[in-house]
Amino acid sequence: GKGAVGTVNISTTSQATDSPGVTAKASMISIRFEDNGPGISEENIGNIFEPFFTTKEPGKGTGLGLSVSFMIVERFGGEITVESQPGQGTTLVIHLPLTPVEASTER
Repeated sequence: GKGAVGTVNISTTSQATDSPGVTAKASMISIRFEDNGPGISEENIGNIFEPFFTTKEPGKGTGLGLSVSFMIVERFGGEITVESQPGQGTTLVIHLPLTPVEASTER
């Protein structure tokens, strides 16, 4: 909310992985975003990557940020994971391959 004070931590790691959806072991970089905000409710967490989903009042947001981010990361052969506990903050991790993958032609 307005005037809220919090902390966001950003860190990176690289590793070999055999994540779901990755056909062979690939070197990945993980970019981790953590905050100590209010968290995301259990009823909303399954919808956060849906286009136009927002918990803001009308006119205060389009709900496109995370859905567009999700599509971009997937097109680069990566994935986004999220963990959140109401009242304890949220952790969002973007996993991307260090070597290029063939871009999907699906639109």
